[in-house]
Amino acid sequence: MMSVNVKIAGQFVSRGTIDRLKKYANLLTKWNPKINLVSGSTIKNLWSRHIEDSAQIFTLVPDVEGSWVDLGSGGGFPGLVIAILAQGSNSNLQVTLVESDARKAAFLRTVIRECKLSVRVVTSRCFFGQSPGRTTRTFEVCRPTSATKRNGPISKGCTLAKRAHSS
Repeated sequence: MMSVNVKIAGQFVSRGTIDRLKKYANLLTKWNPKINLVSGSTIKNLWSRHIEDSAQIFTLVPDVEGSWVDLGSGGGFPGLVIAILAQGSNSNLQVTLVESDARKAAFLRTVIRECKLSVRVVTSRCFFGQSPGRTTRTFEVCRPTSATKRNGPISKGCTLAKRAHSS
């Protein structure tokens, strides 16, 4: 096992986890000008504004085993960060990212491949009464996109989860 000597969101993580997060950040920086994964004004603060914020969510729900769904994943926050941290902590957490924009879903799959993650990407909209990918699967935690109104179709998709988490 790699040495644990780097902190993120107040927790020590392995050098391998930090390397995956850096690879993710580099890919996001490369793809962002073409498909607007995050606001251009926040890209210079990518680590503190997006990665650290997402890592804090993982620390708030550390006992989750099973499945996590991130609706409206966009650039992958917090879903990809959670998947990277879960893999680094040997968690059995299964992450599903739901993104309706095919270009952004392609980005998510690129990060998954490059970082050697086991994450499912569903390129679909999530409508009330249907789970992502039109399956009957339920999830331990649901994190709707922050741009979604609490009573909108995507946040209603969180009825598919045992716990909802909004950032």
